[in-house]
Order: sequence, then structure tokens, then C-alpha cells
Amino acid sequence: MRAAVCTAYGPPEVLHLRTVPDPRPRDKEVCIRLFATAVTASDCIVRGLKLRGIYRLLMRAAFGIRAPRKGIIGMIAAGEIESVGREVTSFKPGDQVFGMNGFRAGTYAEKVCWPASSALALRPANFTYEESAALPYGGLIASFFVRRLKLQKGQRVLVYGASGAIGTSAVQLARNLGDRRLQHREPRACAVAGCDIGDRLHEGRLHAGRQALRRHLRRRWQTEKCEVNAQRRRGTRIGRTIDVRR
Repeated sequence: MRAAVCTAYGPPEVLHLRTVPDPRPRDKEVCIRLFATAVTASDCIVRGLKLRGIYRLLMRAAFGIRAPRKGIIGMIAAGEIESVGREVTSFKPGDQVFGMNGFRAGTYAEKVCWPASSALALRPANFTYEESAALPYGGLIASFFVRRLKLQKGQRVLVYGASGAIGTSAVQLARNLGDRRLQHREPRACAVAGCDIGDRLHEGRLHAGRQALRRHLRRRWQTEKCEVNAQRRRGTRIGRTIDVRR
């Protein structure tokens, strides 16, 4: 099979197309023929070694000194089960699946073998493989943190940076939790406290949402700048705490 092999740490140019042996599933693994994958922020951090100080050294120790030890990175899979191990009962050949496994990786290739216990699910019939590959990374991470909030009736949700994979998923999950758990009073999801662009993002009108966010940030920056200048003229110290949960 062909795969994009990471030959060193660095920019995307360190990835090279090579022919490698086909993987074979072990007893508790499934082999997936990939039709789509995703380049995630975590992939870029691993490939580019984008950490500093002691964390950079720890990452080399964990993933490889001069290059990623496994060579083939990528944690998102969308494809069809080609074969299964002897002990696998949850999937069968021909199943169309999608999911994520951050520890095994290997999806920058035509095939990958993962444990059947990985975060895998059957692909919805109304989703393409490309659409399925766009869901797991942002959706699973956002779901973990949104559930930790334990949202209550009437609370507002601050999604800082609601334009990436995790942020846009968090906005939609917060709306969904509002519909199901908060007695039909959904939490207000926004990119910055006080800027209600959740509806626009949810409906897909991203350009209008970005424009609203820019206008809000510009007004807020001008207001705070005036407050800071006024306080400095009076010779007082400024200190303020914002509770983003209310």
C-alpha cells in the first residue's frame, strides 16, 4: 500500500509518499481500508515538534528522537472494514466506519489496523466519508469538556475561539444540551462573552458571525482602553475578575 511517511520533524515537506507493507490485524484488531482522513492540530504538533523546553524533550522521548517512531501519523479514520481479527465480534468485513485513535495513529495511508475497542462507529448513511472524517477530532474533544461543565438551567457558555474543529463542535453540543437537558432553555453559546453569534455559527453563516465578532472586539477594546487611560490618570491600580460561567 502507499502511505505518507514522516521522515523527520519539521514542515509538511518531511512527509514522503512511499510503498509500505500492508498491515495485518491481530486477534483483537480490525483492518480499515481508508477513503478519507483528517489533518488535525495534534498531527501538526507531532510532525512539527511544536512544543518548547522540557516538553519538547519529553515528546522526542515518547514519539522518537529524530523522527516519529511509527513513521505514519494521522489519528482519524473513515473507511470500510476489510478484515477482522479472530476475537472481534463488534465489526465485520464490509462495515463502513469512522472514528479516532490518538495512540495508534497510522491513517496517512491506504489501510490501518486498530483495536476494535477504539473510538469507532458505523458511518451514518447520510454522511460521506469526508464528512465523517471531519467529526471525530473536534467532536470528541469538545464533548469531553462540554460534559465536564455540567451545565445548569439558564447558564451561558463561553466558547473562546469558536471557529476551529473543537470550537464549532462545542457550540453545537451546547445548543444540543440546551434542547435536551435544560428544560428547553438552551445555553447561550458565543465566541466572546456578550457577543451572541452562536445562532449564526449554528446556521452556517460564518461570515456574518465573524463580522459580528470583529465589531464586538473592536468596541470592547476601545471601551477598555478608555477605562485603562482614565484609571491611570487617577493614579489607581486596575484589577478585575470576570466570571465566564454566568
